[in-house]
Amino acid sequence: MIEKIITNEHRLIEGFYLVFQPIFKVYPSGSSQVADYEILLRAADHRFPKDRFRDIIKNEEQNGIFLDWFAERVTQLMGRFPQKRFDINIEPQQLFYQNTWDFLTYLSSYSTQLTIEITERTPSYFDYPSKNAIILGGSLSKIKGLGYKVALDDIGSGQNSLGEVVKNHQNIHRLKFSMVCFKNVKNQIELNFLKSWIKLSKAYQLEIVVEGIETKEMSASLVDDQCYCLQQGFYWQLPEGIDSLN
Repeated sequence: MIEKIITNEHRLIEGFYLVFQPIFKVYPSGSSQVADYEILLRAADHRFPKDRFRDIIKNEEQNGIFLDWFAERVTQLMGRFPQKRFDINIEPQQLFYQNTWDFLTYLSSYSTQLTIEITERTPSYFDYPSKNAIILGGSLSKIKGLGYKVALDDIGSGQNSLGEVVKNHQNIHRLKFSMVCFKNVKNQIELNFLKSWIKLSKAYQLEIVVEGIETKEMSASLVDDQCYCLQQGFYWQLPEGIDSLN
């Protein structure tokens, strides 16, 4: 029986590994420096295991197995790179489980090195009718109370709407805006959309990261239009293994 349980746990996370993508602070002069690194999950095919991960977090027991595996690697990372900052993605679905809060409490001794990034995906499995109020209200406050910085991913998408940002801004440190659906950064309408988020972030004294920066021209155009913000994307660096942190 014990061997069967161990085998099932191994299969659940088999082939998983972590990669890291830097987030850069870009200055008006065009110079840049790494601010922190987003921790990303990959499987044997070197892609994010979207379907497997969604299946894992649909119940608390499997979520706990994954988080035990993850916590061990994050702890090792913190010990090896005590001067670097890292960002951990948490799905809103996971916030319904006690073992997620145990995970966050366990790692809270490293909270000065960590940002907890809440994804935009709405939970698929829940027992509460007011899921948004529970997740983006009490949870963000609770995470901040553990000493972490809090980020909202893909603002304007899913449950990370403008209304939720405004309502919970006091518990948020960073916003992340994706340019993936805005390929033509020279288009003034698209830039104005981003500028509106930048203006809001300044009003609430929040950081803003622009994701999906794929070309030098895209990066430079943000600086030229005085969109001074943090940048992340393939132009700066592909997600790479732990040796890239040295």
